[in-house]
Amino acid sequence: MPRGTRPYVENHNTISGVTPGSPSTIDVPVLPGIVHAHDWEYAESGTPATRAVMEAGLEKIEILLNNGSWSEYLVTDILKMNDFYGHTFVDGFLTQFFTDDTRESAYDAEKTAFVPGGHRNPKFRVYVKGSATLPTLKSRLLVEGLTDAGRATLATNPAKSVRPLIKHDVDTLTLTNSGGTPTKITYPLTSDVRSLNFEGADITAIVINVNGVEKYTFTSLARLNEMLKQSRAVAVPQADTWHINFELLGGSIDGIYRPGYAPNGQSFNALDEVQFEIYSSSTNSVRLLMEVYDTPKTRLE
Repeated sequence: MPRGTRPYVENHNTISGVTPGSPSTIDVPVLPGIVHAHDWEYAESGTPATRAVMEAGLEKIEILLNNGSWSEYLVTDILKMNDFYGHTFVDGFLTQFFTDDTRESAYDAEKTAFVPGGHRNPKFRVYVKGSATLPTLKSRLLVEGLTDAGRATLATNPAKSVRPLIKHDVDTLTLTNSGGTPTKITYPLTSDVRSLNFEGADITAIVINVNGVEKYTFTSLARLNEMLKQSRAVAVPQADTWHINFELLGGSIDGIYRPGYAPNGQSFNALDEVQFEIYSSSTNSVRLLMEVYDTPKTRLE
C-alpha cells in the first residue's frame, strides 16, 4: 500500500430477530482500531428504508460503554445534523460520524474518533418503534487499524488513546417576551460545546453573554448562515434553525466553546455564567439541540 494512505476495514454484522417495539443491541469489536463512522443498515419488508420510513420506524440510538448507557441520540436529530454537515442521505443507511474530514487536517479530523478498545463492553443499541413492518438491521463500522505502538498503548494506558465523543443534549426554552424585549435565560454549559442549534421559526436575534459580557451577537439568520458558509463550505443550514457552530466558525475543533476557566489565575477550574438573550416575534417555545464533547471513562477507570 502506498505510504500516506490509511487502511480502512469494514466490520459488519447482522442482528437476528429484530422485534418492533423493542431495542436491538449489538456488541462492538473491541480491537477494530479507530472507528470513523457507524452505519445502521435498515430495511422494512426487505426494502431499504427511505428517510420517512426510517424516521417512522426508528426512535433513537444509544451508545453503551463500561456496562452502562453513555449517550442517546434521537434519529431525527442524527439526520438533521448530518444534513447540516453536508452528508447526503442514502436510503437504508443511518450513519453516525465520529471523525470529520471537513476539518482543516487529518489530525484534526481524527481527534474525535471512537476507540472501542479503550472501554469495557462497548455496544450500540437501536430502538425500533412498534409501528415498524418486518424490520431488519445490519451494523457496519468503518475502521482504521491501529499501529503496533498504538495497540501497545491501548493495552496498558487507554487514557492516552480514548477520544472525546459528541453527545446530544436537548432542551426546551420557554420564552416570556417578544418583539424588542429579549427573554434572558441563564444556561448551565458544563461540557465543551461544538454547536448550539436553536430551533424556532419566530427567532429574530440571539445574543450570548458570558460572565456578564456580551460575547456573541447574531442579529440576522441570513448573516449567520453566510458566516458558516464562508468559514467551511460544507455547512448546509437548516430552515428555522440558528446553527451557532463554534467549531465551523473557528475553522477547527479547537474553535469549540469551553465553559471551564481558571478565575484570577487560580489553579482550579470554574464554569462561565452563560446567558442567552433570545429575541422573537412570538412567545412560542424554542428547542435547543446542543452538540457537546465528552470523553467517556476508560476500561481502567
